[in-house]
Order: sequence, then structure tokens, then C-alpha cells
Amino acid sequence: MARLSMAERLRESGGATVEKLNVARARLKTQTEERPEGQSDGHNNGQTNTLADEQADTLTDSRTDTLADSRNNELKSTLDITLMGTQKGIPGIDPFFWMTPSQQKILSFLNSLPVTKTRLQDISKNTNVPYGTVRKALERLHKNNCISKPQKIRIGQWQGLQIELLENGREWVRHSGTLKDSPKDTLRDGRSSGHSGGQSYEQSLISSSSLNKTTTYQNFEKILETNPELGYWKSKGLTSKQMASWVEKFSLTTEDLVQSLCFCRFSLVDNGVEELKKIRDPLDWIFKILERSGAHPKPKDYKSHQERLVDRELERVKEIQRQAEALKKARLDMVKAENDLKFENMLQDENSDEYKACYEKIPSMFRNKKRKGTSAFIQSMKKAYFEINQIE
Repeated sequence: MARLSMAERLRESGGATVEKLNVARARLKTQTEERPEGQSDGHNNGQTNTLADEQADTLTDSRTDTLADSRNNELKSTLDITLMGTQKGIPGIDPFFWMTPSQQKILSFLNSLPVTKTRLQDISKNTNVPYGTVRKALERLHKNNCISKPQKIRIGQWQGLQIELLENGREWVRHSGTLKDSPKDTLRDGRSSGHSGGQSYEQSLISSSSLNKTTTYQNFEKILETNPELGYWKSKGLTSKQMASWVEKFSLTTEDLVQSLCFCRFSLVDNGVEELKKIRDPLDWIFKILERSGAHPKPKDYKSHQERLVDRELERVKEIQRQAEALKKARLDMVKAENDLKFENMLQDENSDEYKACYEKIPSMFRNKKRKGTSAFIQSMKKAYFEINQIE
């Protein structure tokens, strides 16, 4: 509707101007015709009329064409600015009009990864896109040549996908950045208002890349300092810069590299491979393994530092339980021995009240003098003694 209205205004304005020029031409002709005979400006009437008509027609055509061109250019410029500034996702203007918000999130996440390896669950978790939608979105992005076809890979116990950004995907990253900054945040000469001194986009990328590398080195340095299993490698001269270069060279995740280093240390030290094969340069040894296989296999009987800590704690618990059982048994044995001693003392004193009470309590068959001193007599007296004294 806005476009039609502007066209109508153009016709009305142009028509009014032509009408004014026609009136001027008519006045010029009238003045020429009414001029008295003998008064001439050096041209006869026919020449004058012809000249007047030609001048008026030329002036009319020129004025009309100029005005029309000016209005058309203004209309086109206005429409271009309107379309480019407010109409994103339109075929012919936005080459990625087909891309859904979920696909944009996923492509942005893939672009942010330092390596080309990831998993569906990681993509879903970091983009808040449902697992099933992620799979379909990857198919659509591959179909539109934004990413390579996701390839299933396995590194040790880790399983995932290898996905690379193709030219269309990289173009979308640049395109999305342009749409995000334009027209509000981008100057006409191509400099972003967010960069002082007109810093170029390429310079921003270089600065960002340098910052990312610095951050990566700091992360690896922290891992080297805090992971006990990597102390061996640090003593061999491994640096954060080497770790970062290996991650990039062999397309590994940080977790992949750390795990391979832990596996290799266990193999070299705990399994004695370093001494057995007389390895002089362990760093060169692990480098060749990564170069050849992409990862160090998990050694037999391998246990991580954390697993060893758990094992040690479990051993401590078992030892405490063993000591507790031993103390309990000793205590019970002590009580039993004390009660047996008291019983034996009572049994030796036939005139004591305790002895008489126990004697009266045993069955009559054991009160016979002939039975006195037999094991059956003693057991009956002991049972009676424990019952009277409430000993279990």
C-alpha cells in the first residue's frame, strides 16, 4: 500500500508541473500574437511561435523527466532501505530465509566449537533444542551445504559426530553478524560503531582469535597444575602451548587429550612400558600414538586418579571395620572370661550362698554325690548360675 501511494503522489506532482508549464507556453504565444505590427524582436511571427513552442515543449519535457527521475530514485532508495532494514528472511534479500531459529542456534553452536567433534546430546543441551529436532536440523543444514554430512566417530570410549562448517555455513556466520549490526550498529563506510577508530571486521577477528588462544593456554595450564595424573607429563616438559597445538592438529577435545595422556602415563609407569622399551622421550612417544591412532587406547586394569582415591577410601573403611570387629570380639571374650572366672570361684566354695542357690536350682538327678564333679553337673550349675545372675 505504501508503494502505491508514493506512485500516486509522483503522478499528481508531475501532472501539476506539466500543467503549469502549458499555461506559461500559452501566455508566451499570446504576447507574441498581440505585439503591434512593425514591432518585432528580429523574428517573424511564424518563427517566434515555433521557437516559443519548442522552448516550452523542451522545458516541459526536461522538467517532467527530471522530476520523474528524482521521484523514482527517491522511491527506490526508500524502498531499498525499508526492505534491507526491516524485512529479514525475505527470498532475494536474505539468502538464508529458509533457516529456522533452531537451525540458526545449532549452526551458531557448531561455529563456536574449537574442534569439529561433538555429540547430539551436547548440541541439544547447549542450544535448548529438542534432541529429535537437532537430528532433523542437521540434515537440513547439510542439504543446504552449510555443514558436512555428520560422520559417526569413536575415540576410545567416546562416541560422537564429526561435523565441519562448509562455505555456506561460514557465510551465514558473516551474514548473521551483518544483520545483527545493521543498520543500527554499522556505519555506512563499513566500520562498526562498536569499534573505536574504525577497527575493521578482520581486525576484530584477529583480536578475538588471539584472546581465544590466550584463554585456551590458560585453561591447559590450569589442567596441568591441578590434574595429578598430568604431573608426570609436566615433569617431562609438556606445556599448555603443546597441548593446544595437539588439540588443533589432531582434532581432539580437551577431554580426549587429557584422557589419552592419562592412559599413556599409566601404560608407561604402572605397566612398566617406559622401562621395558627404554623410551627416552615420552612426549615423542605419545605424539606418534596420537598421530597414528588419534587417541591412546585404555590400558588393561587402568584406574584413574579418582578411582584410586575411591579404592583407598574403601580399603580404609574395610580396615576400620576389621579393627572394630576385633575390638568387639575382644570385649565379648573379656566379659565371658570374667563371668567364667566368677563361676569357677563360686564352684570352689560349696558353703557360699550362691553355690547353695545354684545347687537347689539344678535337677535332682545331678544332686547325687556320685554325679558331683562330672561335666553334666558342672554344666547344670553353670546354667543355674547364669540364670540367677541374668548373664546371657
